[in-house]
Amino acid sequence: MSTRLHHLAGIAAALVLATSFAAPVRAQEGDPILDAGGVKYACAGVGKASRNDPRWSAFPVRLEFAAANGDFLGDPAVTVTDGSGKPVFTAQCNGPWVLIELPAGSYKVHATGQKGQYAKDFALAVKAGGQTRKTIRLP
Repeated sequence: MSTRLHHLAGIAAALVLATSFAAPVRAQEGDPILDAGGVKYACAGVGKASRNDPRWSAFPVRLEFAAANGDFLGDPAVTVTDGSGKPVFTAQCNGPWVLIELPAGSYKVHATGQKGQYAKDFALAVKAGGQTRKTIRLP
C-alpha cells in the first residue's frame, strides 16, 4: 500500500473514532419556553409528555384552564397586572397550561377562553419558592 493510501486510511479511521465518541446533538424537544416582554413562559399541557415535562416545576406560576366538566381548555389568553394595575405579562396560548416566571408578589389576572367567549378575573398570590397552581374553570 502506498504512503498516500496509508495516510488516507489513517484519516478515515480517525474520523470514525472521533464521531463514535461524540454525543448526539439534538434540539430541545417538547414545548418551547417563550418570552413576553422579558417574562419567560410556556404554553403546555397537551399530551402526557408535555404534562410530565420536568422543566415546568421551575416556573413559579402554573395556570390550568378547564371547562366546567373538568376537560382541558386550550386557547387561553392571559393578562397579569401588578398591584398598581400595570400589565406585567400578556400572552395567548395554544395549550391548557400557562406557566409563567413571575417574582413573588400579588397580581390580578384577566383570563379569557374559547376565543374570548368566556372571561374570568382573579387575584393571584405568588410566594417565593415552590409553585402557585390554579385551575381556572370557564363555563
